[in-house]
Amino acid sequence: MNTQNQPRHFENQARHFEPDDLDRILLAADDALPPSSGFAESVMRSLREQAEQTATPPIPFPWKRILPGAVACLCGVFVLLVAFIRSYTAQTATAAEPLAALRNLGNLLFTAAAHSNAGWIALAVALALASLLFTWRLTSVRS
Repeated sequence: MNTQNQPRHFENQARHFEPDDLDRILLAADDALPPSSGFAESVMRSLREQAEQTATPPIPFPWKRILPGAVACLCGVFVLLVAFIRSYTAQTATAAEPLAALRNLGNLLFTAAAHSNAGWIALAVALALASLLFTWRLTSVRS
């Protein structure tokens, strides 16, 4: 198309056309175009399919790395517990009464638990675990 043959009045109008004029013309019509039926559903379905295709598998928990540390911690707790029991029994019992020393240790632990509100702490821990199990079960993927 040859621009030299166009009339001059088109060039003058194009020079004075502002973006606000275009907005005014386009927004003057109140005719909203509704989306076709099922459009949103088809878009969401295709997005879900694409997400399933490109989803990476979940990262596995590093059991191989945590297992040695967990075993070492459990061994340490066991050693401390054995040392505590030996030290307590050596102080309170003679060689003839080892069971009496263990009974005294049980009474001591029970008394300490009663005075430190260990029952309420155990109840709080049990309720926290129950709520975690409930939410894990509620949000688990059902096939």
